[in-house]
Amino acid sequence: MTIGAAQFLCVQPGGERIEVVVAIGHPYPTSEGDWACPVEIDGLHGDLADIHGMDALQALCLGIRLVGERLAAFVAAGGRILHPSTGESIALESYFGDRGTKQQDGP
Repeated sequence: MTIGAAQFLCVQPGGERIEVVVAIGHPYPTSEGDWACPVEIDGLHGDLADIHGMDALQALCLGIRLVGERLAAFVAAGGRILHPSTGESIALESYFGDRGTKQQDGP
């Protein structure tokens, strides 16, 4: 079950345009006793593994953070993320805040 999704138009550094759907799923308990949250960046990344956390909130937060970091890495590599209807640039911070779009150094 998806709890949040958005569509973007991503432009590769070479100019190729890709329709992208970002989706965050509902966290679920695993048989190992932790929780997992499905995430998707369809069109830009292949299958992403579900993100695990100690509880539902941590799994959800880590899943959202991963998506923000992956999109920020795309932009840092010269890509652009646009609104699919207007063609205007999307500020990732408006979705993920400043901390959710910074690539982490080290563990």
